[in-house]
Amino acid sequence: MERQAMRPTARPVSVLAPEHRSRRRRLASIRLLLVSAALLLWSGAAYAQQSRCADCHFANPNAPGGDHLSRWQRSPHGEANVGCERCHGGDPTTFERFQAHASMPRGRQSLVSDENVPQTCGRCHIGEFVAFQDSRHSELLRARDKRVPTCITCHDPVAGNRPTPKNLERECARCHGSGKSAEREGRASEARVLLTAVRETRASLDQARRLIQRVKDPQSREPWEEARFQAEVPLVQAGHAGHSFAFGRVRERLGIARRLVTALLERLATPPPATEHRSVGPSMTQE
Repeated sequence: MERQAMRPTARPVSVLAPEHRSRRRRLASIRLLLVSAALLLWSGAAYAQQSRCADCHFANPNAPGGDHLSRWQRSPHGEANVGCERCHGGDPTTFERFQAHASMPRGRQSLVSDENVPQTCGRCHIGEFVAFQDSRHSELLRARDKRVPTCITCHDPVAGNRPTPKNLERECARCHGSGKSAEREGRASEARVLLTAVRETRASLDQARRLIQRVKDPQSREPWEEARFQAEVPLVQAGHAGHSFAFGRVRERLGIARRLVTALLERLATPPPATEHRSVGPSMTQE
């Protein structure tokens, strides 16, 4: 049977809304969020085209931060036209040196000081910032503990990279381990294992997304899309829990996500019976 004729075999139960709400209404809300995000990115790109910070610094060989600029240009921030002023402040509309830098906060007031980095990153990465605020690390940071990791510890000051499991373990091991300032033996290796599991689950969900995209009929594809969305919810929650370093919560949400993704892939790999004429979604509920 061709993939485009494939029809799911059971209706999904929403983990976000009461059962009486229609599937179409929920999907309409999701689409509205996606459109809003696209408009936000478009407006951000249009604004960034007015930013002259990078142009001036690239043109001036004596300007500080040459390597910093090169890494920014190759980063997700650079590709998304997130200009220098978003993190450093200043006036991005002028080439005049004094005017460009006059309004930049300095010292402890700097937007990229250790104490202020989470708030600066949180302007765009809201979910991660809210989760970090609930962590012991955030509490220590507010107490001005210089040993505390911040966003740039794991994600680089400019590149915005996602850490590999091995790199995350190495960063955690700077403080956690036998004889370290905050021993918690096994904490670093546990972080590596959990991040590995999150990445593997995300890869499986991406595989499901690609299979769903092969379903050409919109009406048949709709319940599959919702099932994929429902499987992604606990995975996102696991990622946010990781930013508050609540490993128990990460394990709990990740376990649910893995079961939902596995069930979704199994349904996608199993053609419906030849006598099936009714289009209903795969049966998957979140615990």
